Amino acid sequence: MRILILGDGDLNHKLGSAAALAIKGHDVFYVQPSESSFQSFTGKIEVEVHEGLPVSINQINLPVIRQESVAGRKIRPQGVSASVLALLKGLSPEVIMSHTECWMLARSISKKLHVPLVFYSMNIRALTIFAWLRLYHRYSDILRAPFSCIYNIALAERSDFTIASGKSIEKFLRYFGVRRVATLRPLFARFRFSSKEPDIELPESYVLNITTLGRERNVEVDLEVFRIVMAIARRIPHVSFVVVGTSINDLTNLGKASMVPDNVRFVGKIVDDDLLGLIYKKASCILCPIRYPTISNRVHEAFFYRRPIVMTKAIADFYGGLVDGKHCLIEEDFSKWPAKVRRIISDNYLREKLEAGAERYYTKAFSPERHALALEQILNYVVERTH
Repeated sequence: MRILILGDGDLNHKLGSAAALAIKGHDVFYVQPSESSFQSFTGKIEVEVHEGLPVSINQINLPVIRQESVAGRKIRPQGVSASVLALLKGLSPEVIMSHTECWMLARSISKKLHVPLVFYSMNIRALTIFAWLRLYHRYSDILRAPFSCIYNIALAERSDFTIASGKSIEKFLRYFGVRRVATLRPLFARFRFSSKEPDIELPESYVLNITTLGRERNVEVDLEVFRIVMAIARRIPHVSFVVVGTSINDLTNLGKASMVPDNVRFVGKIVDDDLLGLIYKKASCILCPIRYPTISNRVHEAFFYRRPIVMTKAIADFYGGLVDGKHCLIEEDFSKWPAKVRRIISDNYLREKLEAGAERYYTKAFSPERHALALEQILNYVVERTH
């Protein structure tokens, strides 16, 4: 089958599906919108859904026609020129799969090429807003929730089929009358490879956390994760902590630099997947103190690199099939997390057990063969139904 997959932004979860289908022998083209006015560039991108097993995927950087809003701000890509459309038509795709940020572009191409469209919904903003309202009493985004509900329902209804990344999204869509929907957990893939030697000095042993703080992000929510990790670090001052995604400058800009204990080191944003992989592999354990159900890169990466991870029940329930003490450590009470960290660091048997459990869970839950099989069933159904 020849498939166009449209996506943008965070690609780790989006390239996984492309890689899984490519492994099964499908002709997959991963399409990214581009603001370039030049002809679309077709090349190859190499990814891994299992470390050491590279997969080559066709990639197209697609020049798009953007429209301007009344305020002069760019909105989502709306379409492509006739020459670019002719190029896509020449590929003879049988089906198009799109993520939220590219749906309008995908819908335009789908209608002009008379090709069915599958919508892969990774996240619905309204569900996150409701979780923030319940957990953090954050009311600033509440007016966005109705628009998010209407928008995502409209995308699902106007697509030939919808894939939900979690059961909560499927239940949400079904509640509002969407029937052609199924849940399929996204498959993680790493793709930013580098031959450069890392220039970051790391402690010999450390606990790892990924936290991105910045004024342009959800500061209140991210700050809670930051405060939790700092509180854990203070409770075990003899243990080193490394935080990726945030720099001291970020903390200074937010007025939080004084909150950092001496045993915590911030290394800023890491865009090289090889370097990030090295940081994961050297970590004694990974912390994921997120209190609401969501896709988490750090969970996927921790299991990808077979690392012990401490997480909340909300995250464990979202992923499903995780057993406390076998695949990871699950604890809702953050006051007990320092003891969990000490156990992992001091108990070689437990650490090795969790590493083996993480490997077994990743092999089963994130199998590219199973992911591709589920996608094949959906795509075949859509193609047969629309012809």
